[in-house]
Amino acid sequence: MRHTFNLMTKLRAIEMAEETGNKRKTARIFKVDPAQIRRWLKNKEKIREIALQNPRKLTVHSGPKLQHLELQNISYSWILEQREEEMPVATADIIDRAVYLQPDFKHGDEKKRIYWVYEFLKRRHLSVRTRTLVSQITNAAIQPVKRDFCRRIMTSYQSKIRDPKYLVNMDETAVYLKCTPNSTAHPTGEKTVAIMIGRSNPTRITVAVSVAMGESKLPLFVIFRGKPGGRVEKSLQEIVPDGIVGCVQRKGWMDNTTMNIWYNKVYRPYIFDCTGESGLLLDDFKVHKNPDISELMSQDNANQYMIPPHYTGLLQPCDVGVNKSLKERLKKKAADWRREKHNLLLPGEKLPCPKRKDVLIWLKEIWDEFPVEIVKNHLLEVDIILKMESTTVVKRNLNLIATINLILPCIFLCEL
Repeated sequence: MRHTFNLMTKLRAIEMAEETGNKRKTARIFKVDPAQIRRWLKNKEKIREIALQNPRKLTVHSGPKLQHLELQNISYSWILEQREEEMPVATADIIDRAVYLQPDFKHGDEKKRIYWVYEFLKRRHLSVRTRTLVSQITNAAIQPVKRDFCRRIMTSYQSKIRDPKYLVNMDETAVYLKCTPNSTAHPTGEKTVAIMIGRSNPTRITVAVSVAMGESKLPLFVIFRGKPGGRVEKSLQEIVPDGIVGCVQRKGWMDNTTMNIWYNKVYRPYIFDCTGESGLLLDDFKVHKNPDISELMSQDNANQYMIPPHYTGLLQPCDVGVNKSLKERLKKKAADWRREKHNLLLPGEKLPCPKRKDVLIWLKEIWDEFPVEIVKNHLLEVDIILKMESTTVVKRNLNLIATINLILPCIFLCEL
C-alpha cells in the first residue's frame, strides 16, 4: 500500500534513522522501503529548508510551472476589489472573469475551468464563505454611525439613566407553530427526501423579546392571531403560563394596540422601582413611534432611542443573536415533541400539529433556562454594555480617589 508523507513527517523519519542508526527499523515503523529512508537522508538539508517554508508540502520538487500566472494575478486583484465593496463573488463569476480576459481559456472545457477555479482559490488562500451579515449599506459606512449611536446612548446613560438595568431593548420575531425542519440526514443518491409533518395549521404567533443592559430578561410577550374578544382571546387565561403575557391581533402582529399592551404589562412593571430615568431601545418600526407610546414614556420619565434604519443587524442586541438562539431552542423542543408523538402513532394515523399551549410551554421553559451569558455576549457585540461598564469603572475609580484624598490629610494630622 502506497503512503504519502509531508515534509515534517519525513524529517521525523530522518531524525529517528540518525538517532537509532538503523534504517531498516525506521522503514518498518513508517511502513516504507529502506531505500526511501536512504533517499530522504541524502536530501536532508533540502527537505529541512523547504519544510520551514511550507511544513505541509509533500515534496521538495517545485512541480510543473504555473500556467496563466498573469491571469491569476489580475483575477485575484479583481476579487479583492469586489470584496472591499462587499460585492458577492461566486466561482462562476471568477470563471467568467477569466474567460473575459482570455477567451480561449482552457480551450472551452467547462470541467477543466471548474477544476482550475478551486485550485486557484486554494493557491491564493481564498475560500467560498457563507454570509454572516446582509446590509444595504457597506460595513465601512456602518461603523461611524454605530460609534455615534453608542456614544449617544453612553452620554445619556452618564447624565440620565445611571443604572444599565433600566435600559431595555425589545424586538419582535415571528414563530410558526409547525417548526418544520428544512434538512435531515438521508442516504445519498435519492432524489426525493420526504419529511413527515403534522396536520395543516397555519397558526403563527409573534414573540416580543425584551432584554435589559443589566443582563436581565423581561417576560416574553406573545401575540396570537385571532379576533379581539373572540375564542382565542377568551382562552388565553387557560393556555398562557405564568411569566408570559399574551394578547390577540387579527394578523398576529404588533400594532399600536398591542404595543400599548406590551408597554403597560411588560415594560412599565419592570421600571416601576426605577428612581431615576429609564431607557427603551427600539428599531425604526412605525408602530414603535406611535404618539401613545411617546406620551406614556414621558409620563414614566423614560427615554426612547430609535435605531437608525438598516442598522438593526449591528445595533439591536435582540436582533444580533438572542432571537436566533431562542428559535433554535424552540426547534429542538419541537423535534423532540415530534419524535415522541411519532412513536405513539397507530398505523395510518397522521402526525398531530403542536397546539398553542404546547408552544407556549416550550417558550416558557426556554426563556427560564435561557443563559444570561448569551444576552451579555450580544450586548458586548453591540458595544453598548462595554461602554457602560467602562464608564461605571471610571466613576468608581474617581470616587475611590476622592475618598483617599479625604482620608490622607486626616491620617497625617493624627501622626502629628
